[in-house]
Amino acid sequence: MTPDRALERLHAYEQELHSIQSRFRHTRDAIRIADGDEGRLQQMVIELRDLFDDLLGKNSYSSMVVTAYNEGVSNFFNSPTFNSVERILGVVSAALTRIRENPSILAAANSPQEPQEMASQQSLHLPDRVTLHWLYKHVPYTLWVWLGGLLIAAFAIGVTAAIKLTLVQQWFGVLCLKVG
Repeated sequence: MTPDRALERLHAYEQELHSIQSRFRHTRDAIRIADGDEGRLQQMVIELRDLFDDLLGKNSYSSMVVTAYNEGVSNFFNSPTFNSVERILGVVSAALTRIRENPSILAAANSPQEPQEMASQQSLHLPDRVTLHWLYKHVPYTLWVWLGGLLIAAFAIGVTAAIKLTLVQQWFGVLCLKVG
């Protein structure tokens, strides 16, 4: 593929990502991707991964696009986040700038190399140990907020139930009167 054609394709993806980003809906509880854009975004991620592999051979852009998408759908709704689209857009823009500034990298990447698999999926690498640091880095913040709310609710229910016990009332000198 010629550098001009590569730039044209990447620019088209960049424009489409801007369009997808502009159509995100702000609801009461979340910012959600527009209907119909989720499938197209997934298709674009696969196409971008393959395009980068075809243009540059072994490169980091492919994995950054796939990682941004995978991390973006690792949420309560299993739907791409605004931030993930923004990160993918950043990778495409960076690649566009690099190819624009140094078109010779396409020629160097097109040297003979081993054939690549078609539509292969990046394997998931699990850690040897799941630590608090690993959880902090890989679990979405919405899940942490949800778990924190659950703990607070459980504590409040427990305190409310404990206060109604006669023994606890005697310990703390609290008197609960029944109105009736």
